Amino acid sequence: GDWMGAWKAEAGQTDVEQDRLSRAQAAFGGETMARMKDINVLILGCRGVGVETAKNLILSNVGSVTVWDPTPAKPEDRGCNFYLTESSTGKPRAAECMAQLKSLNPYCKVESLEADEAALPSCLAEANVLSTGRGYGAVVVTMLMSQQLLVALNEAARGVGAAFVLSVNMGVTTSIFSDFGPKHVISDEDGEPTQMLAVSAAEVVPVSNIVKVHGCSEGDAVLVLTLASDHGLQDGDMIALDDMRGTLSGFNGRQVKVRRFGVVSPTDAKVDLKDVAVKEMLKNTTGEVLTNFQRQYDHYKSEFDASGSEGKFKQREITLFNRLVLDIEASNLELWRDYQSGGLVNSVKPAVTKEYQSFAQSLTFTANPQMMDQEAWHAGAGCWV
Repeated sequence: GDWMGAWKAEAGQTDVEQDRLSRAQAAFGGETMARMKDINVLILGCRGVGVETAKNLILSNVGSVTVWDPTPAKPEDRGCNFYLTESSTGKPRAAECMAQLKSLNPYCKVESLEADEAALPSCLAEANVLSTGRGYGAVVVTMLMSQQLLVALNEAARGVGAAFVLSVNMGVTTSIFSDFGPKHVISDEDGEPTQMLAVSAAEVVPVSNIVKVHGCSEGDAVLVLTLASDHGLQDGDMIALDDMRGTLSGFNGRQVKVRRFGVVSPTDAKVDLKDVAVKEMLKNTTGEVLTNFQRQYDHYKSEFDASGSEGKFKQREITLFNRLVLDIEASNLELWRDYQSGGLVNSVKPAVTKEYQSFAQSLTFTANPQMMDQEAWHAGAGCWV
C-alpha cells in the first residue's frame, strides 16, 4: 500500500512484515504499523536514554533513525550505553554505536548525523531524510543543551509538523517534555478495538409512553436497528453503515450518530435481560417486543391502581443493548421501511484534537513541581533543568 515503504527492501529482498512483526501488529493494528514504517526520527544524544530509544524505535520498524552525538565517549559512558566498548573511549559516541544499531533491523535505515550543534534546528527542515522522500516526523532530545538551542529545536519541529520530545535522565531524576504541535489530532484515544455488528432488522416505530430515546418526545418516529449481538455504544456515538442492500445501498460508508433504545418497565416485574426467555423474546421484531412490554406495563399499572396503594407507581428504564436508534433525517425514514436483510454497523471512534504548549511557553507558564524539601518549596524554590 501507500504506507508500506517499498524503498526499504533492497534488490531481491522482501519485507515480510506479517511474519516479523505479527505480535506488534496484533497489539498496535495494521494501520498503525504501516504508518510507523514511514516515520523518520532524529535522536540527539547517545547515552543511556538515547541508545535505548534508538534501539526500540529501530526494532519497532520505523522508516529511519538518525542519531547525533559527536561527544567523545568516556569510560563512564559504558555504564549506560551497552554498545560502547573499551576501544570506544575518545571516539564519537554516535559513530561508535552505528554498527550495532544497523544490525538490529535491515529494513530500517540507520545513520549518524554529521552537523554542528548550532545547525541542528536547520537540519529539521530536511525534506528527504536518508532518501526516503519524507522529512523528520519526530525529534527526541536525550541530552542537556542550552535553553536557547532547545527552544530553537522545538520551534523548528513545530514548523515542520514534527513531534518534539525531551527526555533527560540525570542519575535518580529525570525530566520529560513532549510537544506534538499546536493541533494534534488523535484518531484512536484508547486503542480498544471497534465493534462490528450485524443488522438483523430495521423498523420505523413511534415513541410511545414506554419507549425511552434520548432527545425524542412521545409521537416521534424513530429508526430502530435490531442487532445480532449486544453493543456497548453510548448516546451520540458514531457508527458507519456497510453492506446495506437494495434501495439502502446509498447509506454504505455513511457515518451516523446513534442513540440507545430503552423501555420503561414496572420495578415489580423484575425483568432480567440475561434470562433465556427474555433473550428469545428480544429476537422478535421491535413492534412485537414493545407490545409485550406494553402489556406487562399495563398489567402492573392496573394492579397498582386497583390496590389503592399510596405513593408513586415504581418503574425503571431498561436499555435494550441489541437495538440502536439511528439519528437520520425524517425524510429518509420511509426508505428504511423497505429493509429486507443484511447490513453491518461499525463503531467509529471520534477524533480528539489536543493543543500542546511550546517549550518556551512551558518554561514561562508551567509552575515548578513540588520539591522534596517542603520548606524550600513553600519559600518558592524549585529545581530547574
